[in-house]
Parts: sequence; structure tokens; C-alpha cells
Amino acid sequence: MQQEKNIPDLVYALLKAKDEIVFDSHAKKKQLTINAYFSKE
Repeated sequence: MQQEKNIPDLVYALLKAKDEIVFDSHAKKKQLTINAYFSKE
């Protein structure tokens, strides 16, 4: 029964981690774009 209760927590933690990784990669891309734009000037 203890195992059953922990599964949703694990799934939630994984989804949250995935969202943070996706957000982080978008943020890095945006930062690269901004840096490229300013270095062109």
C-alpha cells in the first residue's frame, strides 16, 4: 500500500523535472539569441 501512495509523487516529481529542463533549454536558447544579436552590433 505504501508503494501505491509513492507512485503519484514520483510521477509528479519527474514531470516537474522535465518541465524545468525544457524551460532551462528554452532560456539558454533565448540567451544565445540575445548574445548573438548584441555581438553583431
